[in-house]
Amino acid sequence: MIITVTTFYKVVLLNVSMFETSILDERHFATRPEAEQFANTCSGGGVPVIIEM
Repeated sequence: MIITVTTFYKVVLLNVSMFETSILDERHFATRPEAEQFANTCSGGGVPVIIEM
């Protein structure tokens, strides 16, 4: 059996407040530079987090 592992990147845009945190947007990207570009150009006042999956 052959198991292949595919890495992708998820950018989660979080809205952090005093009492709760909510997800404003969540997107998937094939490469880290694509994820970083999206994270750097996000608008809406959220905190972008890049996660390697």
